[in-house]
Amino acid sequence: MLACQWPDADVRAIMLTHPNNPTGLVTPPENLRSLAEHAARQGQTVIIDASFRGQVRDAQYDTYAVLDGAGADWIVLEDTGKLWPVHELKIGLLAWSEQCELPLQRAFSESMLGASPVVLQLVEALAGDWATGGYERARDLVEHNRTVVRETIATVGLALADPDSQISVARVELPDGGPDSSRLYQDLLAHGVHVLPCAPFYWADQASGLRFIRLSLARPTELVRIGAEGLARAYRDLTVPV
Repeated sequence: MLACQWPDADVRAIMLTHPNNPTGLVTPPENLRSLAEHAARQGQTVIIDASFRGQVRDAQYDTYAVLDGAGADWIVLEDTGKLWPVHELKIGLLAWSEQCELPLQRAFSESMLGASPVVLQLVEALAGDWATGGYERARDLVEHNRTVVRETIATVGLALADPDSQISVARVELPDGGPDSSRLYQDLLAHGVHVLPCAPFYWADQASGLRFIRLSLARPTELVRIGAEGLARAYRDLTVPV
């Protein structure tokens, strides 16, 4: 994405996550414009998962204006669940360009549950809170929890793979030769700590993803601390010979 190397016309759709999950990488507007112009020339559809956009101010430029300005055919997914982690009490949004001929309305209505009035009121209340200082409080919590994770895992020689990320997840890099994220996941799950191995994010090279594990930061600090301590303990116990 940052190198602006786009696929040839035999690729029908180009998908990206903005910001990226789990690295937090933001697609700059000039890169998105280059991609959209290329897609318009090649007859390709640009599909963007923007679920994490609300967490990062640098990602909150008008992507719709960029896509429309380039004349691209596009589909954008938004999701309040990444803004406020309240389990499945969320609203999923799907937007698409005027020239898009895919039966998206039918597909969306068949695969997505409609939001109940209770969920709508909850999201409205959370949005109102964010407009009156809640956004800054949420960002402070995420960054504080990122610091907690970074300092805790440093005690066993681990580090964050994306220290400058601003999204509400932290990717921990696991050195070669030690336990991979699948092994750590099994150990942590047995102790009631839920993390996410990163192999599924590396769909073209899942072995590379096994060297990373992901923790959620949008949680009470004490829970994040317990999770980070559990990760550090599991890594140490699996690394140090008995």
